[in-house]
Amino acid sequence: MSLVFLFIQFEFTHAVGPHAARYVVDPSVLPDAPAVLSPIGAGIDAVHGDSRAPRDPALDARNQQVAGVSRGIGSSDVLVVGVVAAPAGQARLLRKARQAERQAPPAEVPLSLVTFVKGTQPLSSRHEAARRLDAIRVSEEDQQRWVREGLGVLNLAIRAYRTGAPDPYAMEVTRRDARRVRIGYGNTEEVQNGVWQDALELPPPLRSRPKRIERLRPSEAVAVVLSGQGEVLEAEDLLLRALVDLDQGRTRAAAFQAAAAMTLLPVELGSRPGTDRIDLESLAEPALRAQELVDLATAGPLEPALVHELESIIEAVEDLLDVWRYEQ
Repeated sequence: MSLVFLFIQFEFTHAVGPHAARYVVDPSVLPDAPAVLSPIGAGIDAVHGDSRAPRDPALDARNQQVAGVSRGIGSSDVLVVGVVAAPAGQARLLRKARQAERQAPPAEVPLSLVTFVKGTQPLSSRHEAARRLDAIRVSEEDQQRWVREGLGVLNLAIRAYRTGAPDPYAMEVTRRDARRVRIGYGNTEEVQNGVWQDALELPPPLRSRPKRIERLRPSEAVAVVLSGQGEVLEAEDLLLRALVDLDQGRTRAAAFQAAAAMTLLPVELGSRPGTDRIDLESLAEPALRAQELVDLATAGPLEPALVHELESIIEAVEDLLDVWRYEQ
């Protein structure tokens, strides 16, 4: 019997980090539990879940009934990382610079296709899969749930790759980074190769229209820094990393990053030009509170109210730095 599987697929114009392969994803990673991922080796059928991980008897029984077979299936989901290669360039034998062609067209780049397959929920027929896809088509809530799950597993894989490489420049992705996002279904061979029987493409995320000043400031910051009239503080990098951690649910890491930034910021600003426009003493209270949040974070992830407080501290510091950098 040929089973059908639902999937979500992200298309990127850059390498995401993890090598092209199929990875077993333990169901415990969804939505918030730590994941255990392993490359699929010989003798392991990821989509059918023949991994060495302990099985859920109830889940196994349900999947056996759906499939009409006695062998255990569906104990794991699957993350498929693939690359659609660009046309191969002409081989170069000598490793040295050469004359560039005048007005040569830019080279095409490969696409990264990342497919999260719900191997734990095999469907017995194409008709059932089509019905499920039609329900997802009219439900924005279901679509967003698929996006959260898919990105959650992919970002966990990126973190694992970043640690194992080690490659600190392999960064997590967001919905905005994907050129296309699809939800669909296909049989085992199709979903393993990034293709499908039917799929829908999700619209890009809605963005509020930025104010004129918000559109201009990124360009202004680049101009100010590159002209030597300003600089980027190391404390600002720490604050931005704290925001990345918050976005990825790493509230303890965010608290430590923000507290470190608050400690470093007065040292960096010191007697730099423009500091007379800001009240450095106003940083003392939020810096103290940031350190208190660190103390709370040592006991475990921060509660939502504390996360909101940490976000407010970061926003207040960013507003102060905007005054320092832009208001002459």
